[in-house]
Amino acid sequence: MTRELAAEAVRSGKEVKADLIANLQSGKTVYLHTILQPKMDSDGKVVQLFGAVQDITERKKAEEAIRESEQKFKSVVEASPDIIYLFDVKSEQPTFMNADFLLGHDLKGIRTLHAILKRCTRRTWSMS
Repeated sequence: MTRELAAEAVRSGKEVKADLIANLQSGKTVYLHTILQPKMDSDGKVVQLFGAVQDITERKKAEEAIRESEQKFKSVVEASPDIIYLFDVKSEQPTFMNADFLLGHDLKGIRTLHAILKRCTRRTWSMS
């Protein structure tokens, strides 16, 4: 893959970036962020390639852990028969309601809940 990236940088004359997976001889897999920058001569011909490689394995692991956590949270929220309702205090608007709650209740009930939350929020902020 590195050769393909170098060929692309030479062909295009532009910087090329890519995330790569490398399997080391030790059996460990690492994720690498690679940047190749061509240097041109006065005729516009690529005469050198400058490159940098950064190990992003920990970032990739963290991203995967976040995805897994989000999926678990989503599963719990979607399966819940209870009200799960997120409310933005500044805009005084709901930002999320679980689908089962929305499907199981009429709009009048949702508007009532919204009005109650707005009053409670105002009272809480004015007491601070």
